[in-house]
Amino acid sequence: RRAGADGGAEEEVAPLRHVQLELTVVDASAQVALTQTFHNALDIPLEVTYAFPVPASATVSGLDVGLAGCRLQGLVLPKAEARQRFDEAAARQESACLLEQRCGDVMQVKLGRLPAGADATVSLQLAMELESKGDGTLRLAIPAVVGERYPLSPCPSAEESEEQESAALAATGPGKRATFEMTARFRMPSPVLGLSSPSHYTQFASSPMFDDPCQATARLRLNAMPGSEIVLDARLAEPLASRCWIEPCLEGGGAAALLSLYPSGGLTEGLFKDDEAAAAPKEFLFLVDRSGSMGGARIRSAAEALQLFLRSLPEGTHFNVVGFGSTFQLLFPASRPYDAASLAAASAHARQLQADLGGKELLQPLQHLINKAPVLGAGRRIIILTDGEVSNTARVLDLARRHMQASPSDAIFTVGIGGSVSHSLVEGLAAAGRGTAEFATGGDRLEPKVIRQLRRALEPPAPVVVAVEWPGAAVEHIH
Repeated sequence: RRAGADGGAEEEVAPLRHVQLELTVVDASAQVALTQTFHNALDIPLEVTYAFPVPASATVSGLDVGLAGCRLQGLVLPKAEARQRFDEAAARQESACLLEQRCGDVMQVKLGRLPAGADATVSLQLAMELESKGDGTLRLAIPAVVGERYPLSPCPSAEESEEQESAALAATGPGKRATFEMTARFRMPSPVLGLSSPSHYTQFASSPMFDDPCQATARLRLNAMPGSEIVLDARLAEPLASRCWIEPCLEGGGAAALLSLYPSGGLTEGLFKDDEAAAAPKEFLFLVDRSGSMGGARIRSAAEALQLFLRSLPEGTHFNVVGFGSTFQLLFPASRPYDAASLAAASAHARQLQADLGGKELLQPLQHLINKAPVLGAGRRIIILTDGEVSNTARVLDLARRHMQASPSDAIFTVGIGGSVSHSLVEGLAAAGRGTAEFATGGDRLEPKVIRQLRRALEPPAPVVVAVEWPGAAVEHIH
């Protein structure tokens, strides 16, 4: 911003020139170094504000800023104190940077004083996990686009207002002149059979390390910022082998361990067998996002996924389909038994799905469904198909957590659709509902994702690790 002729603030653009993404992947964990370079082409200093997406499950592990010849190191402070110290430094016309999490998957950076003609580099270090697909393939998704969150009321809460504002700022994008480059290095427990990118397959290049088949590199270069999230898939020779990595602390006095276990089906059935829960009738409730942001390819993907789910349901189940947007519509007044007539009606409905319900309000239809008594005491499986662009994420997740405490036999599964999915909502709902999340971007096949989700939904909720014993050492934290 700069001072206008009337004393107010005028918006100016300090264009984002380049983004460099460096990934170091070790098995199911990744270190991400995100470096953003800004340039002030004006002849006056500017205050720069920029919002961008981050993986909802990622942990910020470092911040380094180069500004006006100064190197600034990040310091973790409570939000109110950090904002106050930034404002005080800006008032003294000192170089300052403020990085804060505005909502679950959006960060915002503010540079207090970017001199005329100067560059600024903001380097952010993140740690995150890779997702394991059903066949053992590892998937890494880096969000690059934020969709605007639909406002729900004229007077939202402070938290919801902040989510709307930060998402709207991030949705404006970095401008057309920014270039993008990603490099990735993989060090895996078994030989790497292939690296691919279903989201950017035409611009993606990868190669194995010929001296070590367990290592590989990949690169992606674009003349503009990505228009969708970046997805990388890694196929391994022995994807389901159990393994453990130990990394000692550089300063001594401790270590971190990464343990990957893929128990066989026979073992899990023997240890956690629950014939009664597995045989209990199920009620499937499909919540399909029909808001305006789901137009085009997204609603077609949602319709295809719904058809696959419907045609794969087992006999003896009940089901219903609920479309939601500014309001919500039930296909049937109440869940119906799964038979030829109900399948035909639901399939015809799926073929005619449109993104015609306006805004996006997930809280009300979810509340409506969980307030209804389940059919014949059946365990409910709520399956949500959405791009996740809501502005009251915290309230939706809180509702899911409270429901699972009251109804532990239920579960919530999610399928995120599109290239700007809110991972905060889609992953958060699945975690709160003791289910799992799947994501469908442009180049992904829907069928295996639907089959995996349906198989999981028909099983009792997965066991949760509550304790780990490490002889000779104390375990302080389990994630």
